[in-house]
Amino acid sequence: MSTTRIHRYKELHLGQLRAFCECVRYKSFSAAARALSISHASVWQQVRALEREYQVALLHRRGREMWPTDDGLLLLEMASSVVSSVDSLRDAFEQRRRTIPRTLIIVATPGAIVAELAQPVVAFRQRHDDIQLKLILSASTEQMLDLLASGDADLGIWPNDPAVVAASHRVVEIEPWCERPATLVLPEDHPLAKRRRLALTDIAHYPVILPDAGGSWRRAVDDVLRAAGLLDRLQVLLENNISLATLRFVSLGLGPALLPLPRNLFAFPHTKALPVDRLFPPEQITIVRRRGATPRPQARLFTELLTEELGARVS
Repeated sequence: MSTTRIHRYKELHLGQLRAFCECVRYKSFSAAARALSISHASVWQQVRALEREYQVALLHRRGREMWPTDDGLLLLEMASSVVSSVDSLRDAFEQRRRTIPRTLIIVATPGAIVAELAQPVVAFRQRHDDIQLKLILSASTEQMLDLLASGDADLGIWPNDPAVVAASHRVVEIEPWCERPATLVLPEDHPLAKRRRLALTDIAHYPVILPDAGGSWRRAVDDVLRAAGLLDRLQVLLENNISLATLRFVSLGLGPALLPLPRNLFAFPHTKALPVDRLFPPEQITIVRRRGATPRPQARLFTELLTEELGARVS
């Protein structure tokens, strides 16, 4: 008995009930087909499938019109409420969705929150004031990966580093978003501040503030200097991974800093930024999400906005 019920469940479709109801309404296969935007043959097949399923005649012809039989009237009475309920389901679903609080959780580094994410966050809140936005500040790649893997965060905005790339094969997937160009930020009275064009020897001549030696971008800088035979001459004044703190140190006159600088980060007083992207590679910022998980609608909306913001910035 259970096998028969499963078989019948698979055979009965909403489209069959809808086609039958429209045939009764319009008294014609052709008119029902036009109302449903399908072919005459499809409507005929749907109704015939119902008749085979229930083993009764549902329609009969009176002249040029189709009318329901007694069994057809009974099925019409029962099916109309089903079709009507399904037709109103989408509207009811959307109304209920609007009453449920939605939250978007993003984990990012301090620099990304202050720089790259600032404008997108404002734009997102202005467009989607029904979505609560939560930013989690983290400087730990491991914490970011744990938050995404556990579902406690929707997206990560993160510099591309080997730990993220390694995890992308098993835990997360990454999507390139934007780049931070290599920049030398100087106190405004520093001797190099008047230079229009810098060489590697200029940078190696003075003590500089650099990101931590364990980071991927710092290793790329060391590789460039090593290839030029200048790594041994590099004088590290201070190692620091927080861009805002580094810029503050430069502003206070501690010395120049070599770092990947966000394009839209506000300028600090008493400093001058010189591009050195001819000499050093940029740092890539990526969008990180949990592998295999279907993004929630609010996460898709934010990702689309990030792409839109990047396009506007480039153009």
